[in-house]
Amino acid sequence: MKRLLALLATGAALALSGCGQAADPPAQADPTPSVSPTKAAPTAPVMPDAATQQTKAGAIAFARYYWRVVDYAQLSRDTDPLSALQTSRCRACDAGRKWIEQIDRRHGTISGGQHRITAVEAHSDSGTGFIVFLRQSTSPQRVSGAGDLNNRYSGGRQHLVMNLSWASGWRVASWDTTD
Repeated sequence: MKRLLALLATGAALALSGCGQAADPPAQADPTPSVSPTKAAPTAPVMPDAATQQTKAGAIAFARYYWRVVDYAQLSRDTDPLSALQTSRCRACDAGRKWIEQIDRRHGTISGGQHRITAVEAHSDSGTGFIVFLRQSTSPQRVSGAGDLNNRYSGGRQHLVMNLSWASGWRVASWDTTD
């Protein structure tokens, strides 16, 4: 986008500099595009059918899906899909979502920080929910262009515990690291 604006500004300056002078013959257009192609916008992940089932396997599939949506939200800064996956009492969910939204408001960027789940298990919470234990690896991450939120995170391995509740679908009630 910055490159396109620079090209437009240069073109406008060149056009204005010719005002009041004899017109030169029109230049031939260069058939080679001067603007590099842009990256395709990330697309929100689709919830797998398994994650819609009120079963142990469904809770595991939902937990995996949740972290794919976190990755999508960081890349796209679209937090709406993430909001739909949490209960109103998930403080960690709120904090993560609000962090992404702050970076977006400041026109900052988030690079890296993708999650790769390496192990997962779930146990019934004696109600309608599950407690899901995850081991995941997170890639290094950099936040830039966001003022005091700019930072580098080394990434690494984490152990997490997620509390999932069922109310016409899975929702994250809470999550935290166990390390």
